[in-house]
Amino acid sequence: MARAESLAYRFEAEVKFVQGTPPADSLTARAAGLDTITGTFGFDTDAPRTVETGIPGRVGFAAYATGFVALNELDLSALPGPVFLSVGDGIPQQDAPQTTIKDNLIIAFDSQARDDTPVDSLSLEIRFDDAEALAGVAVPSALKVGQIGSARLTVSTRRDSFGDRGNSAAGAVQVLGLAVFDITTIEAID
Repeated sequence: MARAESLAYRFEAEVKFVQGTPPADSLTARAAGLDTITGTFGFDTDAPRTVETGIPGRVGFAAYATGFVALNELDLSALPGPVFLSVGDGIPQQDAPQTTIKDNLIIAFDSQARDDTPVDSLSLEIRFDDAEALAGVAVPSALKVGQIGSARLTVSTRRDSFGDRGNSAAGAVQVLGLAVFDITTIEAID
């Protein structure tokens, strides 16, 4: 059996904005008090695909059961749910380049919130400069740092009211607080 290859990266991020008033004991409240965050993220290159979908001729998406994010300043052990990696592969729109969906990677915690209890969540998103950085929705074998257009870390606390969907009640999401950090440095960990 082939050994899984793990990719890991170190990053630094600066606060971009803070919105709302999260509960005082939330991860978002702690993140909102920071000007900078440092940490690591990564994923296994041969993780099993769990979902694949897309819009033919526009974009493809796939999710994988892999990924991690660790922050030096904050403990993430209380975040609920598994971590997953989402890969988005856009297709250049030659006739309307402004509508091209750029390639991206997202590592996120699936909060699995299904009731009215506030829940913390975290995601790290990398957007590439164009729709040609990735060649399909497979997990990339390396991150092309030079092709990254932007990267962002988002910590949020929200209340999801989806518990009554079976009784014809519409679910609602209330964002209680949000702290967004622009990732300014990414480097591979050898």
